[in-house]
Amino acid sequence: MLDVQTRAAAKVGLRAGRANLLRCLRGRASERPDDAAFVCSTDDPSQRTALTYAQLDRRARAIAACLQDMDLAGQRVMLAYPPGLEFIAAFFGALYAGCVAVPTYLPRHRTLDLFEALAGDAGAPVALSTAAAIA
Repeated sequence: MLDVQTRAAAKVGLRAGRANLLRCLRGRASERPDDAAFVCSTDDPSQRTALTYAQLDRRARAIAACLQDMDLAGQRVMLAYPPGLEFIAAFFGALYAGCVAVPTYLPRHRTLDLFEALAGDAGAPVALSTAAAIA
């Protein structure tokens, strides 16, 4: 039998997880702003890039502001990014905005129908990506 606290936590579900993840990011951004939150490596060591907690928090909040300006809180948002730090910022931005992040692959010309079907199934009114990926 579940105790009262466990049942209350189960009712809150994803909202509590989202709040805890964002609380963690905000805490790290204020306590250790210059520490690397994520590092993206490639086969070429000179191409290694990092995103600090402060940078991640700033980028995520900027994305969240745009999503909130579009009145998308509570809605699903497709995240069609190549692997990398931009995806991470968009994911946290969606959480900050109160959206449900739907990570997906980048659509290609031959898979555009599949991407559109996925977007329709998800009920996502918008998809986010990088300018290079959209071009």
